[in-house]
Amino acid sequence: MTTCTHPPAAGKCLAAVLVRRRWVSDAHPPVRAHVILNPEIDERQVAPNLDKFLKVITNADGSIDNVDIWGRRRLAYEIQKKTEGIYAVVNFTSTSEAAQELDRQLKLNESIMRTKVLRAEEAQAMVAAEKKRADEKAARKAAAPARASRRESAEAKA
Repeated sequence: MTTCTHPPAAGKCLAAVLVRRRWVSDAHPPVRAHVILNPEIDERQVAPNLDKFLKVITNADGSIDNVDIWGRRRLAYEIQKKTEGIYAVVNFTSTSEAAQELDRQLKLNESIMRTKVLRAEEAQAMVAAEKKRADEKAARKAAAPARASRRESAEAKA
């Protein structure tokens, strides 16, 4: 039997605590970055522009899994007096320090309008919650005409 060489955390081995959180300290969690770029940038320049920032991840022994450029989209509200933006989603694995550094560098660049860096689990949970909310809203809308027709038929009988 070997003894743990990790520093104790509340009387438990740190490695045991991290295993319970679904990844070991040596493994990197999957991360998703959502980026909205200035629409004045040529869409052919988006990928090379993002690659400059993604070197932070590769230099920190992370890996870029997927870069998905959605293209020019209308914004829900104005950001920096602009109604459109170029959306990009980047999936990668890295340390939290590298992800924070990437987020910091993206926010400092003037061509980047907004960023959101999330663990992939959180992003999937947010999408699932939004879908559930939209489904519930659709169900309420579908039930509303049925209630209205019942109300009208009741008034007609009276």
